[in-house]
Amino acid sequence: MEQIRLILTSSGGLVIPSMINSLRSYFNNIYIVAVDASEDAVGFHFADTYYKVPLGSDLDYSDKILEIALKEKVSFIIPTSDEETLALAKEKEKFLANGITPLCSDYNICKIAFNKGEMLKYLKRKGIEVPKFRIPNDCDELVKYAGDLGYPEKKIVLKPNFSRGARGFWVLDANYDEVYGLLKDRDRQTTCLEKVHEILTKADSFPSILLMAYLEGEDFNVDVLAKNGFSYYIVPNVRLIPKAGPVKVGLVKEDKKVYDLVKKVVNIFKFDYCLNIEVAYNIEKNLPMIYEINARVGASIVINAAAGINILAKAVELAMGLPIEKNLQVQETKMIRYWNELFIKKNKYFNS
Repeated sequence: MEQIRLILTSSGGLVIPSMINSLRSYFNNIYIVAVDASEDAVGFHFADTYYKVPLGSDLDYSDKILEIALKEKVSFIIPTSDEETLALAKEKEKFLANGITPLCSDYNICKIAFNKGEMLKYLKRKGIEVPKFRIPNDCDELVKYAGDLGYPEKKIVLKPNFSRGARGFWVLDANYDEVYGLLKDRDRQTTCLEKVHEILTKADSFPSILLMAYLEGEDFNVDVLAKNGFSYYIVPNVRLIPKAGPVKVGLVKEDKKVYDLVKKVVNIFKFDYCLNIEVAYNIEKNLPMIYEINARVGASIVINAAAGINILAKAVELAMGLPIEKNLQVQETKMIRYWNELFIKKNKYFNS
């Protein structure tokens, strides 16, 4: 097979080395170009070559990526952050005209998916039951809408409409022990409404945030490979640790209700390539509900290769126009992430 040459974006992510290993274990002849806005991106040391690039939100981002892609003769780009996915999707035709395929959905689809509030509105209009939610525009609405969602009797969720990796994610719990949170909670993501209100009343402007019912049931990260809304693979894995953000402990586990819901939603959006869809159960209704969609590769993608389907590699094959195997079996598999270190030595010595 001719050498596969691709760009992997946002290569500073801690899961990037695993993604690169997943691709190399599948393809015998692959050339990986890592790009990131930081010169200390860990992925630089696992790729064949690397480039420091602007942030995905910068106006010249897509032009710089195109320049690198042409120089390195790459055929595919795998975006791994929201901002980069949006930038590449917006200029997709420009890349395709140069024989380069960004592995992402169309821009208008991505734009809806990455806006958490608009995504929930869109699904609701399409007849999909979603968690109860509100989008406050000021501090008065923040308090009122929290009450509408059952606070203080019930926990609720607060998060920015635009964010990733659990940035700005908070569970609002009126019974939370703030002293424990201050002194002992290492991965704190819980507080009370009063604390949030106190902070936001001092803000220069009210942020774009979402309030949502807290789903108490089993929580899934679902990795998907799709084209034009057709799902080739749907692999649910239960989020065990932590409650939000990149999965540290997860379990690939069959769930028919989650599978059917995700399949339906992927078709509604007409998604392409890799997706990561977050679903949790509403215990009262015994129904899974989608609460977030990442229209890109998710941090849990590598668990699928261990379970039986290398979705990341299959996405590249899909972009190449190769036939995609159907009905592959997935084995129940637990993933436990752990720390590792990369040591970079420069030819300098000193006495100690």
